[in-house]
Amino acid sequence: MSRLSPAERHMQYVATQLNQNESSTAVLAEYDKMLYLLARHKKDLKNIQSRAHKNRYKQQIFPDYQSWLEGVLTNGNGRQDDVLMNWLIWAIDIENFELALRIGEYALRHSLVLPEGFVRTTATAIAEEIADSAMRATATGQAFDIAILQRAAQMTADQDMPDQSRARLLKELGLMQLKTAPEAAKKTITAALLLNPRIGLKTVLRKLNKQQDNAKPEVEVKAVKKPRKTIAKRKQSTARKHKAEGGVQS
Repeated sequence: MSRLSPAERHMQYVATQLNQNESSTAVLAEYDKMLYLLARHKKDLKNIQSRAHKNRYKQQIFPDYQSWLEGVLTNGNGRQDDVLMNWLIWAIDIENFELALRIGEYALRHSLVLPEGFVRTTATAIAEEIADSAMRATATGQAFDIAILQRAAQMTADQDMPDQSRARLLKELGLMQLKTAPEAAKKTITAALLLNPRIGLKTVLRKLNKQQDNAKPEVEVKAVKKPRKTIAKRKQSTARKHKAEGGVQS
């Protein structure tokens, strides 16, 4: 673990104090500084058109916020923090999914909301942004850790959101489960289809069902054939029958 610089230790201390003592003018002033820094960086981002360039810029400015975010997540008492919540989205943009999930868990635990300008609920944003990241990775042939999708699905399972949003997350999770856990994939994909029948998984589910049916062992049922009587045995049987009939007549 890398050692923090004096400035970073101070920022982490300030973030901690902000959550422990809301009446502290000095601490609130530091929070205002972070908000000012965030506003300045957002203004810079408006002048960048490329999504890739925007994310590269966010990666560059991340160290300016790292200590603040860590201080809030480690020692916070759950007060609304727009700096933290803004980085819920930006952390996903720069593919720092571990940080994003930590912020998401903290935010849902304390019912924090996204800053002004975001229209989605916190849970909806987590589900959609993680799902979209997985989809982009799959489309470009890049690896994506299925555990990220599983954690996102688990932490938002009891949260209210549009059915289509949850279906997007379940779709990506189900598609990743296909190779390693087909039974789990079937359940996840079915759940996604129940939420949104137009999610584009019907063909996938039919193919999965067919593969599972073909994999079942076939039970061969053969008809039981009666043994055929030989000519000699048939003659003996007929003779016995005639003899019995003759004895009855006499």
